[in-house]
Amino acid sequence: MDLEQAAFVAEVISGIGVILSLIYLTSEVRRSTKQSQRESMALLTAKRTEIMYQVTDNPELASIVWRCLSGARVPAHQWARYSLYLTTTMVTIEMGFKKIWDNEVDAVTAKTWQEGADFWFKYPGMRTWWKAGQIGFSDMFRDYIDERFKVVEVDGSDAKQIVASLPSAD
Repeated sequence: MDLEQAAFVAEVISGIGVILSLIYLTSEVRRSTKQSQRESMALLTAKRTEIMYQVTDNPELASIVWRCLSGARVPAHQWARYSLYLTTTMVTIEMGFKKIWDNEVDAVTAKTWQEGADFWFKYPGMRTWWKAGQIGFSDMFRDYIDERFKVVEVDGSDAKQIVASLPSAD
């Protein structure tokens, strides 16, 4: 083998090495991206769970939230607590949807996230709160919620049953 042939073989081998390196790099980037997506959604899901535990761990807040979701009239201070609770919940939901819209989440997780959000959208008190003002939410999220309100059927019957089982309000 002369020098020219050896140089050609070396060039082919280095080309194959570059291709293999690119394949490996691509697979590592995909793996890293998927891991990052999982971790990101796990954090959001943990936040959503924490928000739900606030209601389960605080009977007074649970009473306020269910009364408001059912559409019952409550004193202004209770409406304010409900509004703060719901704002926190909706900010977390919006963060999840931003990840969905940026294709940072797989389809199964996105569907589960939407179903979880739709839980809130069926309640008359949620709709009343939303229509009262959506300060601090992106235009895209407000449009999304408005569209979901057209699709998700209003049903506060379970909230009314829960309210009926609660001790009378202050």
